[in-house]
Amino acid sequence: MIKSNAFFIISILFPLFLFAQNNKIDVDSLFNEAQQLYKDKHYIPALELTNNAILIAPEYTDIRLLQIRIEQETNQLEASEKDILYLLNNSKTECTPLALRQMLLYERITDLNDYRNTISGFLDNTIDFVLTKAEAFLNLNDKKTAKSSLQNLKDKSLNSIQNYRLQDLKKQISVNQISLNYELISFSKDYPSYESWHVVGLDYMRYFGKQAVTARVIYNDRGTNEGMLYEIDAYPVFSKKWYSYISLNTSDADFFQNFGGSLSVYYSIENIIEIEAGFRYLEFETQSFFTPVIGATKYVGQFYINGRAFIGPEKDGKLIQNYQLNTRFYLKTPGDYLFLRLGTGISPDDRSRFTQIANNPDLVAKYINLGVNKWIKSYGITLSTGYLNEDLANGLKGNQIVCNVGLKYRF
Repeated sequence: MIKSNAFFIISILFPLFLFAQNNKIDVDSLFNEAQQLYKDKHYIPALELTNNAILIAPEYTDIRLLQIRIEQETNQLEASEKDILYLLNNSKTECTPLALRQMLLYERITDLNDYRNTISGFLDNTIDFVLTKAEAFLNLNDKKTAKSSLQNLKDKSLNSIQNYRLQDLKKQISVNQISLNYELISFSKDYPSYESWHVVGLDYMRYFGKQAVTARVIYNDRGTNEGMLYEIDAYPVFSKKWYSYISLNTSDADFFQNFGGSLSVYYSIENIIEIEAGFRYLEFETQSFFTPVIGATKYVGQFYINGRAFIGPEKDGKLIQNYQLNTRFYLKTPGDYLFLRLGTGISPDDRSRFTQIANNPDLVAKYINLGVNKWIKSYGITLSTGYLNEDLANGLKGNQIVCNVGLKYRF
């Protein structure tokens, strides 16, 4: 009797087991086929397959995630919202990136607010939710709401990617920045004819999307003479991996270049290292300088490490060279950091001092500069001090002390 009952149970359950297994195989097949169609951007047939697969296996999370991607690509936001809520209600946190991405797809503020309120109970107060919400409102040109959203990030610890997003948001919200810088260069007694130099710079920077353009005026008072340098900089961004630096400047002072131009191109290699290649061109009354520049930048934890070399041209049989090491230690945000610069030679980017190289290509200089950059709400301050030691034409060693203070206001 027992044997016959066992045989009866097995005869009933075994076909059901085979049916479930076949269904599982069928669903996997549908998923793989839909995934390939999605990769090939054949969204409509892919969506038909995911719909069929979900009817068979509604708990199959990967299929529903794929369906959400397809619905978002085809702008079927009501459908994708339902699938997102299904997963969130079932504690499927794998859908969080897609739930956040959904906020960036709405074209009306009312729709965005409705969706935000719907998912806030699941994701509210998370850092990525706040950042994405601000990005979404910025996409719809609502800077006021985007700015107020970021207030929720006070006293939260952000990782490097989140910090980058936050700084990018601040630039898009407050697209203007004015900076005032003062630099004092004091000379040792080995410079008998030199008085202290006073350098004042006024900058106006504006962001156009991710592109930054700066207009700058530099005034240099050297005691016996003075002059102005006018400059415009731009940082065109081509992609996540490529961007560049372009600068043009002019002056009528005899210790500044009559005309100057700079170009650097930067390329990021798989977020491992960033390389730079470019040149600086300076044209004075009686001579000109074309200097190639190469560099490399690496982020290690909270450290930014950059090495640069300016090599050339050859003047009076001497190859002009400048090598520098730049480091930053980031504090809580990318806008707050300590910095250090070590170098030999004088860079063509050092507007105030480069005329010393123009007059004496054989000049050997070593320098150190350290400081801090700090933002408090919309106001930034930079403080630094430095020391330079160089060979003088009379065979002596000259020493220079540099103090710098900068104030910035972002609006």
